[in-house]
Amino acid sequence: HGAIAQDDPGCKDHQVLSRMPNFYIDSCEKKDFDQYLFADSKGKELAVEGSYTFIKYVLKEGAKAPSETQIVRNCANAIQKIGGTTVFETRDQGFLKAEKGGMTTWIHVRAHSGGEAYDLVVVEKKAMVQEVTAGDMLAALNKQGFVALYINFDTNKATIKPESKPIVDQIIVLLRDNPGLNVSVEGHTDNTGT
Repeated sequence: HGAIAQDDPGCKDHQVLSRMPNFYIDSCEKKDFDQYLFADSKGKELAVEGSYTFIKYVLKEGAKAPSETQIVRNCANAIQKIGGTTVFETRDQGFLKAEKGGMTTWIHVRAHSGGEAYDLVVVEKKAMVQEVTAGDMLAALNKQGFVALYINFDTNKATIKPESKPIVDQIIVLLRDNPGLNVSVEGHTDNTGT
């Protein structure tokens, strides 16, 4: 076929993990928000949502193929260097996780074709951003008597995450424009932290 082993146009390595030597990108796919099944430490399925990147790497012609285990271990070591961990590993696949700047990044590496190719799936975990206006809130309060808002905090802290600021701003508008409004606020925590 004599194709030149070069990256598919529009594809590049994900910033979290550089490629192994002698591999090129055969294909890739990116989605702003999707769900993907990773594995937890017991190997059970774990759904993670966020921005999704798929990259397929193929060995350049004439280059010696590493073993499938070597590919998985190489990616795991690279993630450990940036403070990440291996969550679950088999002979030909690894589920890795790195936390940086308040964002959790999940990586699935799957080696195949006798070490001549490997696939990477990277999901940067993030909550779907809720876009709600003061008008929407008032309508919901009048109709249902309650409104569910997602306001995210840093783990174990009372610091509101930046992506939740627009909602808080809209709550201020709602209360300012409707001074006669009586509201009770309730919230709940998740099970991380103490």
